[in-house]
Amino acid sequence: MLCGPTSTLPEKIGEELKVLGVEIIDVSIKKWIAMPRWGVERVREFAADLLVSTHRGCDIRVGLLARRLRLPHVIVVRSDPAADDRRVKPKLLWLRNFLWRRVMRRASAVIAVSEYVKRSIVRYGLATEGKVSVCYNFISPKVFTFASKEKTGFHSPVRRLAVGRLEPEKRPFDFPQLLRILREKGLEVAGRWVGDGSLGRKMRGEIERTGLRGVV
Repeated sequence: MLCGPTSTLPEKIGEELKVLGVEIIDVSIKKWIAMPRWGVERVREFAADLLVSTHRGCDIRVGLLARRLRLPHVIVVRSDPAADDRRVKPKLLWLRNFLWRRVMRRASAVIAVSEYVKRSIVRYGLATEGKVSVCYNFISPKVFTFASKEKTGFHSPVRRLAVGRLEPEKRPFDFPQLLRILREKGLEVAGRWVGDGSLGRKMRGEIERTGLRGVV
């Protein structure tokens, strides 16, 4: 069972996941930390084998629920844990972090989407380095069928634009690698990254290393 805020999910993803035997439940914390009775009953009816939470506000609630129902709980952390500290009232921040730390330590597994996020979790004191594993988001070119430019109507080359800071959490080095893969597949592409940051010099070096000078 995947637990998290459903407002950001694609419209029909729930139907598609049900075919795979995955249920989605919205457990965003609004007023109460404890899971309401309807939520507990829904989890029991689904007979979940595993609870997965992917959002800061849901980890605590799902962790408490997993402990209550004696189910394994996997936490997937997608961004810097301290990113939303400013939006939390100072009087509540210590309580959230206290509960979050307990839930992290009790979880069956904690997965970070990058080494940067893993280091942030450890630095923030939520879990030890040995507790956190890394599983990158990825795009497999095998799932795409590359149409010819005659079919797509694109002018050559296809241009890709990225806007953002050149910082570790943005994973900017994936951008030239993606363009390199597309070009190896026979698609003529060019890219431009608009932004600057601490990785600016390394980014230019990566472009040179991958032979994409003049392309990115």
